[in-house]
Amino acid sequence: MDRQVSFDYLRAISCISVVILHISSIYLKKDFVSLASETDWVIASFWRVLTNLAVPSFVMLSGAFIIRSEAKRYKDFYFKMFRRIVLPTLIVSVIYVIMHYAEIIMAHILGMTIELEKMDLWNPIKNMVYGKPHSTMWYMYMIIPLYFVTPVIVMVKESLSVKWYRRLAVIMMCYGLIVEKSCSLSWVLQFACWLGYFMLGDVIREWAISVKNSGSMWHYHMIRGVIIAYLSLSVYWYIHTYKTSLLTVPSSFSWIVIFSTILQFVGVAFSFTEKVNGWINIIARYSFEIYLIHPIFVEVYMQLFGRIVHWFPAAWLIPVYAIFTICGCISVVLPIKYYVWNRAFKINN
Repeated sequence: MDRQVSFDYLRAISCISVVILHISSIYLKKDFVSLASETDWVIASFWRVLTNLAVPSFVMLSGAFIIRSEAKRYKDFYFKMFRRIVLPTLIVSVIYVIMHYAEIIMAHILGMTIELEKMDLWNPIKNMVYGKPHSTMWYMYMIIPLYFVTPVIVMVKESLSVKWYRRLAVIMMCYGLIVEKSCSLSWVLQFACWLGYFMLGDVIREWAISVKNSGSMWHYHMIRGVIIAYLSLSVYWYIHTYKTSLLTVPSSFSWIVIFSTILQFVGVAFSFTEKVNGWINIIARYSFEIYLIHPIFVEVYMQLFGRIVHWFPAAWLIPVYAIFTICGCISVVLPIKYYVWNRAFKINN
């Protein structure tokens, strides 16, 4: 039995959650307030709040598997990071800039109304410089500097005792909480806020590995942890959004998200799984690529239904739309990855 496999489930869940998050956000946009029914708004707001664990979970997963001694071979580490993360991010960023201009052209041709800010011809270029070629891409421009400092984190980790490294992870979590509440950082420095999540992912994974003879009882701990995490967010949604009819989304550094994310991660880290479902394995394996390009599909969905048809499909089917989006992403990623990307870098699979 393997604990590593259980992380594939969390990676897949987080990937699906991110797609659901961005699709549900369309129903909540001020531009489309007249298109979404009250029921659709309520359902979409529920999914929007419930999926807020996705990004912190991704950061913790990155820390769990990237903070390794191999990162000290920084030349190999940085080359791999450039090929695997940086270059695809830059290529997709250019695509999003082009999409912004296409939206402006389409608005002129079809006489559609879009935000005044989007009509600025320099805005797409400025957004790319600011690390937001698309609203979803802030994550990539945050995680790249975080990966860049990973060799330093590994050296600090090896210079400290296990106890002090764990304390440092908690301190950085508190630091991120304070910074997030008190000031705003540019994308170049934004990674510092996420060091706590990043390091705690590594701490919890190593803690789970060090525990011997846990037995199958940890399956129940995982289920319990996940249920409590999502029940907590459901209660938050009911009190702060459903009861008030105002969308209130907890930030990644609110106590409810921190508590729920860590609880979910601990449950997964301590669970044993013999094998992973085939589809879960595929989604987990290509979660990075799905994250990069799924906004293209979501953007098409928004333009088609929000600006052209002026009607949105039922919101209760948002998870189904997310699955179709992920399947679309995979159908694009696989041929590009195996017939273009791997050949360009002479990668043998």
